[in-house]
Amino acid sequence: MTRFAKLDPGAIASGLARDTEAFCRHWFPEGRKVGNYWQMADISGAKGRSLTIRLRTHGGRQAGKWTDYQNGDHGDLLDLLQHQLEPVAYPDLLRRAADYLGEAPVMRNDWPNHDEAPAASNRQAAGRRLFSYGRPINNTLAEAYLRGRGIARFGPALAFHRGVYLRAEDGADFKNTGQRLR
Repeated sequence: MTRFAKLDPGAIASGLARDTEAFCRHWFPEGRKVGNYWQMADISGAKGRSLTIRLRTHGGRQAGKWTDYQNGDHGDLLDLLQHQLEPVAYPDLLRRAADYLGEAPVMRNDWPNHDEAPAASNRQAAGRRLFSYGRPINNTLAEAYLRGRGIARFGPALAFHRGVYLRAEDGADFKNTGQRLR
């Protein structure tokens, strides 16, 4: 029996902050990475430098927090997402953010068996870390390959990194040969 989890805004905000750079590249492609920050003009995501989003936690300052130095506004990634999706009701915002993460984060006491949670979260963290190495597949070998196979719809859950390879069940590595796809 499938149980629908209660969406926890704190868990969703933490999930978004775990990979702030991927979030920024997806929702604010006009911005740019400068050191440990994503810079853009304002909450609309236009090119500029007034608004900065911290990409990684550093010196006690949390990843995913942003400040617009032009007007003093600040917040977390859920606030920015709400501005991107306006007008949207808060429950719909949480659902959209959970969809972006690929799962519905749940509060700790919602786990049916507390012994199962750490193993699942370790696999999820490893998967998120691996996914964070990739970038959107636009203008990559992966896009050329998929388009050649007649697949033309790409979403944010698809990423590419030429250094990530598949390990076969027998332990052999299928590495990227660097050859261009036709």
